[in-house]
Parts: sequence; structure tokens; C-alpha cells
Amino acid sequence: MIVIKLSARQLEIIEFVKANEPATGDQIAGSLNLTRATIRADLSILTMTGILDARPKVGYFYSGLDLNPTIYEDIRQLTVADIMTTPVFVTKETSIHDAIVTLFLEDTGSLYVVEATELIGIVSRKDLLKGAIADTDKKGYTNCYYYDTNA
Repeated sequence: MIVIKLSARQLEIIEFVKANEPATGDQIAGSLNLTRATIRADLSILTMTGILDARPKVGYFYSGLDLNPTIYEDIRQLTVADIMTTPVFVTKETSIHDAIVTLFLEDTGSLYVVEATELIGIVSRKDLLKGAIADTDKKGYTNCYYYDTNA
């Protein structure tokens, strides 16, 4: 396990937030007689490690987590095999319509294009969107807007 050694200033920030939550960045900096810019990196570290929680327009809260969270070690131990999903395959002859339907039915972000048993490409949601729009261009449907005059 990796133990994070916090600086004396970071420990002071944690104690101040515990006693005064929610505490704004200005309040924390003022309590330490520093500028907000000076403690910005400390606050970033404390929020990224999960020790503090930040809410916009509210301030910082103590999360209650241990000062040495093990989440980073857990992430370091994960492999791609632990999180990968099953690939979804299509052929280059698959229509854009069918590819879009497949993409959503399989709840995936991309489709792998194969020919026989060889991977020849990948198609993303963005690629399919561009392809669908380009296809309407060929049929003369672009820039057609329909307005409901009864609305």
C-alpha cells in the first residue's frame, strides 16, 4: 500500500475544514495567513485523494475518509482484463442504420469492423453520426428544418 504523507499545511487545512465546514477557499487561506492561490495545490491534492469534498459555491467539507486512502493502490492493481467488455463486430457492408441500431442495442461506444477473421477498422458513435449526416447530404436532406406553426 502506498502511504501518502501530507504536509503540515495540508493537515492544518483538514483540521480547519473539520471545525468550520463548509469552508470556502478564502476562509481557509485567511486562517493560514496565505493567499488562495498559495493553497490551491493543497486543496487539489486533498480533494483528489478524497479527504476533502468540494462543492461549487458552497465550499469544502471533510469527507470522513482516512488520511491515507487506498483507492490509488486498488486502481494500480486493476488490469484492462478486469474492466474490458466483449467487442461487438460488424462488416464493412453493414449499413449505417444497422450499425447505429447495433451500437445502441449492444450499449457500446464503438463497433469493430471485420473482414473474414481480420480486424480492418473501428467505428465510433461520432463516426456513425458523421456518416448519418453525410448520408442525408447525398439525399438532399441537409439544412431542412421543419417548424410546427401550431406550437
